[in-house]
Amino acid sequence: MTASLSLSSVKEHLGLIPLQPEGGFFALNHLSSQVIKAKTIGSKEQDHPLYSAIYYLLTTEPDSFSAFHRLPTDEIYHHYIGLPVDIYLIDPEGVMEVVTLGDDIVAGQRPQICVPAFYWQASQVRQNPDPTFDFALLGTTMAPGYIDDDFELGERDQLLKMFPHHAEAIIELTRLKC
Repeated sequence: MTASLSLSSVKEHLGLIPLQPEGGFFALNHLSSQVIKAKTIGSKEQDHPLYSAIYYLLTTEPDSFSAFHRLPTDEIYHHYIGLPVDIYLIDPEGVMEVVTLGDDIVAGQRPQICVPAFYWQASQVRQNPDPTFDFALLGTTMAPGYIDDDFELGERDQLLKMFPHHAEAIIELTRLKC
């Protein structure tokens, strides 16, 4: 059933649009009408929805990745269909871990993971010789919900200075300024 889904069909049916500057495609699918005060990356208190949830899609195209960024709240990822996704996490002390989101739990993949607040995170589809899919459809849920002021895109030079021992991943998963 899901193997017959094409990338264009998924984008069309879910209303996915490019997510700039992070990368990939997204659609907001749930946003709480309830509002709370919460801190943003800049430590300002701002109104936030109680929760938010999006669909998120990455493809096998070379520029389709979620660039390193961080958020001031936990973000829960859910794997729905498609290829596994490697999520790179750098904690505040500079320790990096790569967790694979996917449906092969016997191989150590997880259908759901939580990225803790203030961790630098990036993700990309794991290349797979199985031609069934050329994408991964995920979802993320946040509470408090996402607002644009929460998002901090990692700058390559800054991250390389902070975490030189992770240079390979940082270079691969950051975008050059235009």
